Amino acid sequence: MITTGRRNEAIAESRNRRQYSRANCSFKVYCITSEKKVFFSTATNISLGGVRIKTPVMFKPKSKLHLEIAYSNKGRNHFIKVVGEVRHTFLPVSSKLFDTGLKYLTKLDESDQNCINEFIENSLVAS
Repeated sequence: MITTGRRNEAIAESRNRRQYSRANCSFKVYCITSEKKVFFSTATNISLGGVRIKTPVMFKPKSKLHLEIAYSNKGRNHFIKVVGEVRHTFLPVSSKLFDTGLKYLTKLDESDQNCINEFIENSLVAS
């Protein structure tokens, strides 16, 4: 378990490197492309600024995806609905799915922000 001092250091370290703290996750994601193609995915990390998902194809930077992220944490379920813009896509070694990083284009509402913050804080405490 992380002590309060170490937790604050971990949060500060994460914030120094990126604009938003992020945490690894495994949330189901319903995705719709600009061409109205639908696929299901898994979010592998999440922050207040964006999300990384697994995708079956490589998306070009600046492609837009409509996302419904099925947030679930400690019995609390919530759908985060957001439009994301692809920032990068790469194929990890020995994987058939692409890692696709998206930046949120639409503003998260307060309940979405609270869910993500709660998840990140719980993840930092557990690490």
